[in-house]
Amino acid sequence: MARDRHNAQKRIVHPSGVETITHYKVLKRSKEKSLLSVQIDTGKRHQIRVGFQHFGHPILGDKIYGSSKEEGNLMLQAVSLTFIHPLTKEKIQIHAPILKELKK
Repeated sequence: MARDRHNAQKRIVHPSGVETITHYKVLKRSKEKSLLSVQIDTGKRHQIRVGFQHFGHPILGDKIYGSSKEEGNLMLQAVSLTFIHPLTKEKIQIHAPILKELKK
């Protein structure tokens, strides 16, 4: 993944960019959309959005990376975050329920 040379706010998939690692699992599928569980190992800016757009499956409501369906807000939510606190070195885990709008 690399910066888009035409738009500093955007990222693109590019051979000279940095490698990103994204794992996903389909939780629910319909004719027009799917609910996914996504885990990222690399944590780059816009990683999930750029990756799914690159493979032709943009996130609904993504006005930057080109969702073809207008769904209002960006349909992307973190339900679990885990990181090491930079000062205490304590493992921090945060969880949130999936928004009902995403389950539709």
